[in-house]
Amino acid sequence: MKIQSINKYQGLMLLKQCRLPTISWSVFTYDTVLSDNCRWTLRAVRELGNDFGLPIFLDISSKEAVGIGRSLLDQYSSNRFILLVYPYFTSEKSGVMQVETDRVVVEAVRGNCSDLTRYSKLDISLIYKDTRDVAYGDIAFFTDEELVTIERYASRLRRQFFRMVLDGFIVVLEWSFAVYKNTAKENFLFQELRVITCPGCHLGNGKYATRYASVL
Repeated sequence: MKIQSINKYQGLMLLKQCRLPTISWSVFTYDTVLSDNCRWTLRAVRELGNDFGLPIFLDISSKEAVGIGRSLLDQYSSNRFILLVYPYFTSEKSGVMQVETDRVVVEAVRGNCSDLTRYSKLDISLIYKDTRDVAYGDIAFFTDEELVTIERYASRLRRQFFRMVLDGFIVVLEWSFAVYKNTAKENFLFQELRVITCPGCHLGNGKYATRYASVL
């Protein structure tokens, strides 16, 4: 298996098209005005192709975001880069949902998802078919309300991406129970979508992946 070429930006666009809860991002321009009431994240992405290693600035003020953003626009003006800006958040709990042909695998960790994806830390793993069939790890990790949310989206994702997985693809989504700095309210959101392909599967350069998604 290999990771297909749906990059960060394309994944965010697909999440939005599928009407899944996701980051409240917008494209940064020279005219962008940002509120002083929250902290911000600013990141460079590519419309197409490899976007690993591009600049990202976390937990910055509106003034810092505007200054850095304009400087990056000058720096990357001749390339096919896009600057995204969105309110900064921290993750109380996070993980991945992997949508396969006959099941959805949910893995979760306390804190940032990078602890799971980079350092292989894991608090709980759930496997859903028609119901939650198997659970490994800390069964008390999720509150009852959080578990209802996880189960609702595990079921929805199986329906939403059924055509893609029937064609041999595996859809991997990063999720968070996120908390924004200007509020204590916990928000469930998806922050990234990637696709794993098996031999014989082809998504081209990622431009046409959205035709597989059955929007509810």
